Amino acid sequence: MSRNEDLWERAFQLAFFIVSDRASAYEIAAKAVEKLGLQSSREKRRVYWRGRNAKLKIRRISRPDADALQWLVYLESEECEKEQERNNRHTETDLVVRYIKYLVQLTTSASSFYVNVGLNRLLRNYSTSEVQQVYEFTTEHYPASEEYRKIKGRLMNQLAARFDGFVNIRTSEYRELKFETYQNQKQWAMLVEECLEVFTPWSSKEACLRDSAELRFGDPGTGVKHHNSPNHVDGIETNRCHWFMHSPCYGELARKLGLDPPEERLSVPQFQFKSGGGQDPDPSGSGRKIAPLTEAEMKALRQRIDSSDARRQQALLQPLKIVAHGAVCAHLDPLRNEKRQFEIHEGMKLLEVRTETAGTDLTLATHWIDYTEWNGMAAGEYTIALKDKRQLAFKIVPAASGTAQEGGATVVVESRSSSFLPAWLNLIGSYLQVRRNVPAYAFACVLFAALGWLAAAAHYRSRLAHQQAVVEHMSTEIASQKATSAPAEQKPPQPTKAVATYFLASATPSLRGTDNPAEPVVTFARGDSLVMLDLGVAQGERSPYRATLSSFPEEQELLREDLLKPIKKSDGWVVELALPSAHLADRAHYLVTLETVDSGGRVTPVTRVLFEVRK
Repeated sequence: MSRNEDLWERAFQLAFFIVSDRASAYEIAAKAVEKLGLQSSREKRRVYWRGRNAKLKIRRISRPDADALQWLVYLESEECEKEQERNNRHTETDLVVRYIKYLVQLTTSASSFYVNVGLNRLLRNYSTSEVQQVYEFTTEHYPASEEYRKIKGRLMNQLAARFDGFVNIRTSEYRELKFETYQNQKQWAMLVEECLEVFTPWSSKEACLRDSAELRFGDPGTGVKHHNSPNHVDGIETNRCHWFMHSPCYGELARKLGLDPPEERLSVPQFQFKSGGGQDPDPSGSGRKIAPLTEAEMKALRQRIDSSDARRQQALLQPLKIVAHGAVCAHLDPLRNEKRQFEIHEGMKLLEVRTETAGTDLTLATHWIDYTEWNGMAAGEYTIALKDKRQLAFKIVPAASGTAQEGGATVVVESRSSSFLPAWLNLIGSYLQVRRNVPAYAFACVLFAALGWLAAAAHYRSRLAHQQAVVEHMSTEIASQKATSAPAEQKPPQPTKAVATYFLASATPSLRGTDNPAEPVVTFARGDSLVMLDLGVAQGERSPYRATLSSFPEEQELLREDLLKPIKKSDGWVVELALPSAHLADRAHYLVTLETVDSGGRVTPVTRVLFEVRK
C-alpha cells in the first residue's frame, strides 16, 4: 500500500470513529481525499492589522498532508453527524465524541492558543490563570487575561449553537457561563483519552513530552525545548497543539507548574436526549473501530480520485459558487468582472470554489484561511488561477475588535482577468521573443529598466495616495475643530461642574476568588456624562498601566486606555479612568481590568473589579 493509501485508510478509520457507520465513513473519507490534492490559493500579498495592535502574530500553520486530511475528515463528517442526530440515530457516546471532535476542529483551525483555551477551559476545568501559566511557559508569549476569556466565550457560543438542544448552560456562583456537566466524570475518562489520542495532529506523533527528563525555556518564541522539537514555526505550532491536547503531554506541563493532572479536571458536558436517541451502556469507545478498507473499496477510491482529476481538467469556465463549510456564500461568473462580499465567522478554515458539471458539484480549488495568534482571522489578499487567463482574487478583512463579529471576517471575492500587466510590458516580452539575434545583455538592460520604471511608478502612486489620505484627514479634523470651537468662543464661560469620583480596589486580581469584597455601585446623577474611577495600585510601580472596561458576563471590550500613570491621592496611589455615560447601560454590570505593560510588551495583571452602574 502506498503512503497516500495509508493516509486514506487512516482517514476512513477516523471517519468511522466519529460516525460509527461504514458506508458513511467511506463517503466522508472519499470527499476528504478528493479535496486534499486540490490547487490551493496562491498568496499574492498578506497584510494584517487588528485594531489597536498592529504587531499581532499570524499563526499560519502550513499543514502537511496528514494533518490537512485529518482536519478535512472533521469538516466532511459534520453533515452525516447532523443527519444522524435529526433522525435520532445517535447515542450519548456519539455526542461526547462529536463534542470533543468539534472543539478540536474549531481550535486547530486557528492556533495553539485556541487549542489551549478550548481544550483546557471547555473539556478540562482549568481556570483562566492556570491556562495562562501553561501558555506563557510553553510559548513565551504573553496575551492579556482578557484574551483568554474572549476566546473561551466565543468558542462556547459556537459549541452551544452546534449542540443546541443537547446541552444546557448555567451561570456559576461568580457569574461565569458554563455548560452543565456530568456529576460522575470518571465514567468518561477512557473515552476522552481515546478521543484525544485519535484527534491529536497526526504529524506530531514524535512530539510527546511523556517521560521528558527536562522541560526548559529555549530561545524567545520557541517555547518549551524537547528533543524532537522542530526548528521551524509550522512544526513548533503543531507540536504545541499536540501538547495542549494530549493528556500525557499536558500532564507533564501541569506537573512542572504544580497544577492538577488533566484526568482530575475533566468537565464533559451533560447531554440531554430528545425523543429517540439512546444512552450507551459502555462509554469507553472501545467499539469504535472497523475492519480496514477492502481491496475493492480501495480500487473504487482510486478510480474516484482519478475521475475527479479528469473532470477538473476538462471542466469549462462555468458559473462558480464560493462555499464555506458546506454553506454557499456567493455566486459569480468567472468570465465577467464581478465582485461579491460575504461574512464568515470564527472557526471557519476552508473556502471552496465549486462549479457544476453533469448535474453534480465539482470543487475546482480551495483556500485555507489564516489566523492571528489569538485575535481571530488574519487579513490578506490571495489569488486563484482559472482557465483562459482569468482568476479569482480573495480579500480577507477581519471584523473590528469589540464588535459582535469579532474573530470573523468579511470576504471580498472578485472575478477578473489575470492579464493585468501593462500592455507595454507584454509588448516587451513579444519583442524579446522575436529579436533573438540581439545580444543577451541588451535584452537584460531593457527588462531591468522596465521593471525599475514599474517599481518606481508603483512606489510613487503609493506615496501619493498616502499623502492625499493624510491631507484629507487633516482637513476633516480642522473643519471639525472649527465647528466645535467657533460657538464656544461666543458663549460666556460656564462654571465647571464637579465630576463624581469612585475609588475601586480588589484584594485579588481574579473575580473567581471567594473572598472578593461586595460588588460596588457606580452612580451617574441626572445630567452627568462622565464619572471618574480611581483604581488603587501599589506604591512604587513605575511601568505604564493599561485599563480596560468590559461588559459582564460577556466580557466584550468597550473601552481601553493605555499609558496611564499613577498619582497620589488621599486614598493612596491610584490610576484614574474616565467612565463616559454613553458607553454604559442602567443596572448593568461591568468589569474593569488594570494591568502593567513593561518596555518589552509583557503584560502583568494588577487588579480586576466588578461593579454595577446605575443612572
